[in-house]
Amino acid sequence: MPETQFERLRSDVGEAVRQPDFLSVRLRAARVRRRRAATTAAIFLVTVLSLTGLGYAVQRDHRGAATFPGGPTAETPWPRMTSVVATGKDLYGVLVRCPDCASELYATSDGGDSWQLRTVPPEPADADTPRSVSLVALAPGILGWRDARVIPIHEAISTEPTADRLWITTNGGGSWQKAVVDRKPVAAVPAGTSAVGCELPAISTCAVAAVDPATGTLAPLAAQPKGIVVDPSWPGQVNVPAGGRLWVPGLDPVTKKPAIATSADAGRTWRTHVFADGVAAVYQGGTTGMMYVPRVAAGPGPTAYALTYRADDAVDARYTTDGGVTWRTGETLREGTAIDSYVTAYGEHVVTTGTAAVSADGTGPYTAVSLAGYPAEPVELTRITTAAATERYLVKSQIGPYVSHDGRTWRRVPLP
Repeated sequence: MPETQFERLRSDVGEAVRQPDFLSVRLRAARVRRRRAATTAAIFLVTVLSLTGLGYAVQRDHRGAATFPGGPTAETPWPRMTSVVATGKDLYGVLVRCPDCASELYATSDGGDSWQLRTVPPEPADADTPRSVSLVALAPGILGWRDARVIPIHEAISTEPTADRLWITTNGGGSWQKAVVDRKPVAAVPAGTSAVGCELPAISTCAVAAVDPATGTLAPLAAQPKGIVVDPSWPGQVNVPAGGRLWVPGLDPVTKKPAIATSADAGRTWRTHVFADGVAAVYQGGTTGMMYVPRVAAGPGPTAYALTYRADDAVDARYTTDGGVTWRTGETLREGTAIDSYVTAYGEHVVTTGTAAVSADGTGPYTAVSLAGYPAEPVELTRITTAAATERYLVKSQIGPYVSHDGRTWRRVPLP
């Protein structure tokens, strides 16, 4: 490892074990933002999200190197858990033991004390090596499996439908079948299941879809959010915390200002709020899509937080306690781009920026917060929503999954 990289790594490790003050949070967030901006520019040349929404494409350069969304870095040790999801008390992960090893699917119902090997869908001819997989949690025992498509760098990106790359299991990975999409709308999201964005079943005419827990069939909701645009290229936009209320961030169709739609009755009816003082989204071009798209982090019942952009390096924190009827504006967070945010079991809004985090309660000021056991480099964070969940929060890091029962204290799950 070159000396400059070693010195930077040693500095990052030293910072990770110290509780940062708020100034350190801001400075570190700025560094993260610059690093992410540089990385995005490089990855744009070799990686592209599928515009059809199902799966994603990986473009490989002449040296054979490939980068894929959420994938591990060259420094990540083997074995690696490249995708992980949870439904209820069950945790599922795709494990790769070496660069040339096959992807294996494991499940645990006891927090990683024991793992069971499950089956995987057939591997497509143009799969990456190791296989680039994205798991999607739909309901207890029901998962979606998506493979990346590898395309040589000199070939054009294909925009043909990729629905054949989505597989569904209704028995926790015991067997798999090609996903079935029923375009006939359903009235509501069935109890105990997760609503999904329509990029999953590749239905371009809707924003929110549901899954039949008996068959695994995907179908759009009959009543879609009104007064809001949700682009299929924005995956994972539907937020469903414990309690079942649906939250969907998007844009006002006319002004492109940030907007949030919410439903308290499983998607039968919707209410939309537009943040008129937010920055209008702009199209970046290529596969990077829109800038300044809002994000929402919901708590139990009618409480939620939203982050809307004020400028390139500033987001406004918004807060509602009445299901999105009214929103109050809290602090403006500057000098950093929020990597993720969530609402703890105690109602606090936690905003993470790499190795640091700040939190606030309601519209109170954001201050540095210590998240015991939280990984230094999280890739993605989800909230486990079903009532059976004993640990309601999940982070997938590059060295394995981490879980938490309250969003404050975290523990690493041992790999199989």
